[in-house]
Amino acid sequence: MSATSTSATTLSAETLFRRLKRRDPSAWRRFAVLYGPLVYSWARQAGRTPPEANKFVATFARRLASRIDEYRPEQGKFRDWLATQCQKLLDTQEPEEASEAAFNRKQWGGVILRALYEAGDTQQQTLFRRVMFDKESTEAVAQDGGLSKMSVYEARSRILHQLRGDLSAELAPGEKPVTRTPTGCLNPQAIHTFSIGLAPQETIDAAVVHLKACETCRESLWQNDCSSDPLVNLVRNLPPVEPHVDEQECKLAVNALKTNLQWMEPDGAPAKATKTSAPAASKPAKTKAAAGAAVSAAPNALGPGMWITLAVVAAVVATLSLLVIGAW
Repeated sequence: MSATSTSATTLSAETLFRRLKRRDPSAWRRFAVLYGPLVYSWARQAGRTPPEANKFVATFARRLASRIDEYRPEQGKFRDWLATQCQKLLDTQEPEEASEAAFNRKQWGGVILRALYEAGDTQQQTLFRRVMFDKESTEAVAQDGGLSKMSVYEARSRILHQLRGDLSAELAPGEKPVTRTPTGCLNPQAIHTFSIGLAPQETIDAAVVHLKACETCRESLWQNDCSSDPLVNLVRNLPPVEPHVDEQECKLAVNALKTNLQWMEPDGAPAKATKTSAPAASKPAKTKAAAGAAVSAAPNALGPGMWITLAVVAAVVATLSLLVIGAW
C-alpha cells in the first residue's frame, strides 16, 4: 500500500463528554444509558427506596445538565465528579441520612459493560468478550469461530475505539493517533495505537486494509504488547458492577431519561429542535374545474325569496326596455 497521510483529527474530538457539553441529544441519551443506572445505584445505597431512587435520577439529571460545564478533566475522573455532585444533592434532600451514606464509588463496572453492549456488532462483541474478559488466546477464539486472527484483532481494535470514546473522561490522556511511514507499512507506534483502538475511525479502516495485505505488519501486530494501556487494563480488570441496577425502577428511570429530553436543557425547556423555514402561505389558485363547480353550486345557494326578487327585477327591466323602444 502506498504511503498516505492521516487526518489531524484526534479521537478526543468525538468523545461522549465533549458531545455532552455541546448538548448533543444523542450524547445525553447515551449518558442516560451508561450513567443513569450508576446514579440510581448510588441513591439506593444512600437509603432511597426504588421509587425514590427513580425520582432522584430525574432530579439529578436536571441538576447535572445545568452544571456539566463546570467539570474540567484536570479535576479528575468524570465518575468521581459525578459522585460528588450526587452526594451534594443527597445532602440537600436528606442532610442527616445522606451525610452517613458512603456509596461505593469503585463499583462502576456496569458502565463499561453497558458501553460494550452499545459498541460494535454482536460478533465483534463476542470476540472482544472472549479475548478481553475471559482472557482466551486470540488463536483459540479465531479457530473456534472459523475466523482469521486478523478478524479478532480488528474486532478488538474497533470495540476499544468505541469504548474509548464513551469512557475517555474516565481515563488518563491518550497517546498520539495512528501515523503512517513513507513505505506505506505501519510503524511500531501505529501498530500499537491500532491495537488499542486509539485513532480516528477512518484511520483504523485504512490500517485494517493494509494489515490484511501485509504479512510483515501482521506479525508486528501479533507481537505488540498493549498491557500498558489504561483502557485495556480497565477492561481486563473489570471493576465490580454497581448493585440495584437490575431493579425495575432503575429501568423505568433510564427509559424516562432516554425518551424525554426536557431535562437536558438547564432551564428544563425541551431540547432545541432544528429550525426549518415554513413555506409562505399563499392563496390557492382557482382552477377551471373549481370555478365551474362554484357556478353550478350557486343556484343551490339561493333561497326561494331571492328567486322571486330576481324575477320581479327582470320583469321591470323588460317593461322599461319595451317603453324605450316604443318611444324611438
